[in-house]
Amino acid sequence: MRCMRVWDLPVGCLCRNHLLAEHRELHAIWIIILEGRKGYSRHPEVMRWRGKLLALAARHDQQVREMEARGYRHRSPLDLSAVPASERGRAQDTLLEPVAGQARMLRAKGCACDTRVRRR
Repeated sequence: MRCMRVWDLPVGCLCRNHLLAEHRELHAIWIIILEGRKGYSRHPEVMRWRGKLLALAARHDQQVREMEARGYRHRSPLDLSAVPASERGRAQDTLLEPVAGQARMLRAKGCACDTRVRRR
């Protein structure tokens, strides 16, 4: 099993720590791809988002809605105008681990994540 950075589960099932960590990781992936940063550029999680930044932005929107529903103030919008045509894929169809496996990984962490949640 690989280390997940951006889960393919509903954001509503993530505990506080995993939601906020995923949000930080999403911004890191965004910057690595858009600015051509070398560090972690070959990481499998970064590689699966190449060419799919609109899909990554959609996940960000889900995170923002969930964070705001939990009372957080979001202050780090993504600049979609900076996304070149080659990176404008809207669908994420590459999984590093099947969704059921991701749910098992989260349950094994013993945190407050609830993979039975199906909202947002």
